[in-house]
Amino acid sequence: MLLIRFRVDSLGSRGFCGRVVHSKNLLKKKQEVDGLLHRAISNSKFHSLKFLEQQKVAYETAREYLQKFPADDQNAQAMRKFVAAYEKLLELDRLLKARDYAKVLELGRERLTVEPANFFVLTKMVEAGFNSAQAGDTTFRADAIVFARKALELLDSGKVKDPSPLATIDAARAFHNIALATLLLDTSPDEAGTIFLKVLQLDEYKKEPSLYYYFGRALLKGDYQRLTSEFKQKYEGKAATPDSKALLEQVNHVVERIVDAYARAVALSTAPEQEATRNQVLPQLTAIYKVLHNNSDAGLPELIGSVLAKPML
Repeated sequence: MLLIRFRVDSLGSRGFCGRVVHSKNLLKKKQEVDGLLHRAISNSKFHSLKFLEQQKVAYETAREYLQKFPADDQNAQAMRKFVAAYEKLLELDRLLKARDYAKVLELGRERLTVEPANFFVLTKMVEAGFNSAQAGDTTFRADAIVFARKALELLDSGKVKDPSPLATIDAARAFHNIALATLLLDTSPDEAGTIFLKVLQLDEYKKEPSLYYYFGRALLKGDYQRLTSEFKQKYEGKAATPDSKALLEQVNHVVERIVDAYARAVALSTAPEQEATRNQVLPQLTAIYKVLHNNSDAGLPELIGSVLAKPML
């Protein structure tokens, strides 16, 4: 583990003892974290099977009607419109499964020109941008951020009466918040952290380990990098002052919050399907913990074992 050594040993501060972890060694490559949010972002509780079944029945009924009554009357026109719209939605799902995210966004934009508040289409476009970004291609990240914000705006305004393809309004809000925070992680980590923390206050997500990990990463990319950069710029190589001590204490507090978040992610990763999360987070937690404890991991198992009984830092 590489360290940046600030010449502030005289600060006498606990925690770093004048040392700050080099952030580049803690920010793992994107491919190493791909899929960690998969269970949270694609959990089956999000998806409304009732809606899908109802739409399929309506679609089949409409096609049967058109076969039996092909006359171009008002009813037939309405049926044709519904059939055409439903087939476009089927196409969006097919393209998502085929990972043709560019085409999903192209067709989605076409639909939004007709129905700018089509929540189903917005959700599919966010899903496409999110999946693409998780696969390492950020081409559509900015678009997905815009669509996620639009979806949340519609939800907050009360205009969404049918949250399909998501099961409930709450599930829809959680889906778009998690997607938005994940997409913002590299470019706006402070906002991402705020969103992750808000989601973690919900009972339904308090035991989701990947969200704690991503919250810790947001702190690392945001507050930690900003404060350590400020410390280096202002105080590296200089005598300790009250201001430098105060800033170092802020850095230490952020690191303690990161340790707390990572420890929760590890402690909650107990199911077999959460093993990948545990294996990803534990080495990073151990590296940070050892920096804070004179290159020793003594006490770390006890921290992991007790962290869930304490309030978040």
